[in-house]
Amino acid sequence: MSGDLLKNLYKHLPWRKGLFTIAASCATVCGRTVHVRDGESRLRSISPEPIATDTGQFTYSYETTCDVSVIVPAYNVELYIADCLDSLIHQQTSYDVEFIVINDGSTDETPSIIGTYAKRDSRIRVINQENRGLSGARNRGIKESRGRYIAFVDSDDELEPNHIQTLMDALVSSHTDYVTSGYSRIDEHGELIERVPDNTYGTAWARIYKREIWEGLRFPERLWYEDTVLAYFVKPRYDEHVIHDTSYRYRVRSGSISHAMHGKKKVVDTYWITKRMLTDYRASGMPWTDEIYQITLNQLGPLAYWRTRSLLQEQRLAVFTCCCDLWQSTMEFRTCSSGSGMVLGAVEKALSQRDYTLWRLVGAYGTLETMIGEQL
Repeated sequence: MSGDLLKNLYKHLPWRKGLFTIAASCATVCGRTVHVRDGESRLRSISPEPIATDTGQFTYSYETTCDVSVIVPAYNVELYIADCLDSLIHQQTSYDVEFIVINDGSTDETPSIIGTYAKRDSRIRVINQENRGLSGARNRGIKESRGRYIAFVDSDDELEPNHIQTLMDALVSSHTDYVTSGYSRIDEHGELIERVPDNTYGTAWARIYKREIWEGLRFPERLWYEDTVLAYFVKPRYDEHVIHDTSYRYRVRSGSISHAMHGKKKVVDTYWITKRMLTDYRASGMPWTDEIYQITLNQLGPLAYWRTRSLLQEQRLAVFTCCCDLWQSTMEFRTCSSGSGMVLGAVEKALSQRDYTLWRLVGAYGTLETMIGEQL
């Protein structure tokens, strides 16, 4: 039975919320209270906390000279980069566009393929650098951009011919700060799997942003889950316009970054990135709102649960302990509300009572609800 069919069956279960309520009540009564001593030290022994290197003043190298800069980080994607670049240079748009392709230290034929396309189309600018990871490549692209608007395209993905025109028209006419679209899922061969008009994921792609959003803002380097920066520093601060266009083609493949994460100890970064975001948020002087609190509950609950599912139990207990400690030590959240949803309220309860059983239950349920597009 396919994953899409299972999701559809789950979505139409009329009693799933009631069952969760009963299970949560049982977990509260019979739950396992957990506290691992020196939790962060334990996490560092699993996967060290990355030191922030992306600090200081962020600046642009150039003034704006075109409408849109499309930033494409590329690392060892020789099988897919040609399809990606073909889809870019064949965009049917009235906007003046540049394509900034960052060769992030590739060791396969990616640089050669990129170079060939750059000779064919002057809109492609190639920047070669030593490997800095996805965030480092995106940050370099932002720095080198000349567009009044900025978009990100992953190098194994594709755009349908109308993508840039559709999103830019929607953004300009809405007078907002950035536009978010739906997307399509394609397989490794580029065949359509499904169209997803409602984009509930906090990814950098399938969006176009005003350049001003990235003034002083960059993706955190050396950390996984770098798109978390959008949840804390873009969505709460800027006006978003949502459309249901599905012309961004997201490739589902076994060798992608998201698939390669499973089973790696660096999934512990789900905790380190949340800690970093709260530290940076505190330094920004921005107000501590219910929205930021609810984002953090999702980070420490369903997302931490799902991302660390492959760890050994003793390692996962350390992650859970650190999540509890971080929640309790963030005093700014004491006056914030978890909202009216069952999931985030249960996460708050699990963290406050250090109830590992409830945390696992609400993590699994929250993950399933997110997968079918439900609000937590």
